[in-house]
Amino acid sequence: MIKKFTSFTGLRICLLLMSWITSTALLAQTKYSEGPDFPNAVSAATYTLNQAGEYTFSGRVETPGDPQDAFKVIIPTGFKITRAVLNASGGNTQQQPTGFVSFSDGTSPDYQAASFSNSSGVNVTRSGDLGPNTANNPYTGLASVDFSVGTTWSIKLTVVSTGTNVCTAPNVPTISATQTSICAGSSTSLSIQSGNLNDATAWKWYTGSCGGTPVGTGTSIQVSPTSTTTYYVRGEGGCVTAGSCASQQITVNPQPNAPGVQNVAYCQGVPASPLTATGINLKYYTTASGGTPSTSVTPSTSNVGMTTYYVSQTNDNGCESSRAAIIVTVNALPVVAITGLASAYCQDAGLITLSGTPANGSFTVDGTEASSFETANLTVGSHTVVYSYTNSNGCSKSTSQTFIIKATPTAPTLVTAGGQPFPEALVA
Repeated sequence: MIKKFTSFTGLRICLLLMSWITSTALLAQTKYSEGPDFPNAVSAATYTLNQAGEYTFSGRVETPGDPQDAFKVIIPTGFKITRAVLNASGGNTQQQPTGFVSFSDGTSPDYQAASFSNSSGVNVTRSGDLGPNTANNPYTGLASVDFSVGTTWSIKLTVVSTGTNVCTAPNVPTISATQTSICAGSSTSLSIQSGNLNDATAWKWYTGSCGGTPVGTGTSIQVSPTSTTTYYVRGEGGCVTAGSCASQQITVNPQPNAPGVQNVAYCQGVPASPLTATGINLKYYTTASGGTPSTSVTPSTSNVGMTTYYVSQTNDNGCESSRAAIIVTVNALPVVAITGLASAYCQDAGLITLSGTPANGSFTVDGTEASSFETANLTVGSHTVVYSYTNSNGCSKSTSQTFIIKATPTAPTLVTAGGQPFPEALVA
């Protein structure tokens, strides 16, 4: 249980371990800086003191009224804390310093250093034994001093070995990757293929360096690097000292640009050509994403309207580009008709002028371009007029009509009863 300390009117600052560093030789000092404010005891960082030595945490009072801070420590089997020392000096000599240091898991005895007598300096020591605990039940440490701004402080813990510690370091694992070379925007999974945690508690993954930027925890992680990246993993936690990492580089290949395309237009019913684009290893789709690609697409011109096709290109690394859209427009044919043309004319009918809708098309009569015809110039029998029209979309259509030229009958010759020509004077 943490004992809350009520100070005088002086300034309160508190200490939080900022990192865990273990000594490499007995009684070697390791220093830590001031941390964030209490009451964040629940979320406070936890540190494992798994080597014999003196751990010193120090800082300087900078902020008036700064409240207490907390930290948590794990003492593995084979080690114990035997002493806690609080030192403070300097600051405003007109204010009386007070403070305490406490470590407890709620059931074990506390270490506590109580009030101090003056501002010129204090050195209060509490001795005893604070033995092993676990990650599920770490000791909560609370360090508090009430001094004026400018007071410097330090807390030193002495950790000794009991000679019973057996801590097996994790193996340096081997790593497998679903893909070691990916395209930009893709992902791959990294997994521990072999290796034991032993007394470590978790596999920790990093980028940048072994112990660098954390990117995940566990036996596997999925990653989507934007550039070629090396990933590192090692076993950590528990009584072990973090050691060497296994590493795996994931190569990220660039994505090619989308192919160059041009929209195309056809007239209804006109046979279309296969679509084209500027690029290599082209893939054509009927959807903007997903779907099954084709190496060639010939659009249909049966129905009037617009259809969008999509095309990508794939580089030599197998990376596919984004898709470019090709719009295929099928334009309607014009509706044409010949107007005012009779089905038959006598050979002496004269000049016939041709007309059709829409206006401003072109005519042929028996294959010869004409806008009219003289019936007398046509032979008796069947003749064909063709009218062709091209609309604003460049689509053309023709229609035809057949008519007949009939012979003009010859005028009769008058004769007398005797068979002689009828006198012209009488005819007249």
